[in-house]
Amino acid sequence: MPLLKVRTLSMDLLLNIIINEIKDKIKVINVYKYEKIFNSLIRTLLLLYVSIEKILASIIKFTSQIFRFSDVGYLKRLRANVNIRNKYKKN
Repeated sequence: MPLLKVRTLSMDLLLNIIINEIKDKIKVINVYKYEKIFNSLIRTLLLLYVSIEKILASIIKFTSQIFRFSDVGYLKRLRANVNIRNKYKKN
């Protein structure tokens, strides 16, 4: 399931879709006996997936900021903007 759909669907609806897919694939007679276990397991896996996605997004954002600040041209432009701002503040 694409990530965009995961974000647009509610968590319970997504959980029900996943559980029904598992039940259809397994075809076990006593699957309803273990429904609570399935629900908790899938909910845990889904929350873990979302947590890992958030962690990876923050790591990517942090590293992109590091590379942006290590860019010499970016630092020169930033210094030039500060110098221009300071020049107009004095006048």
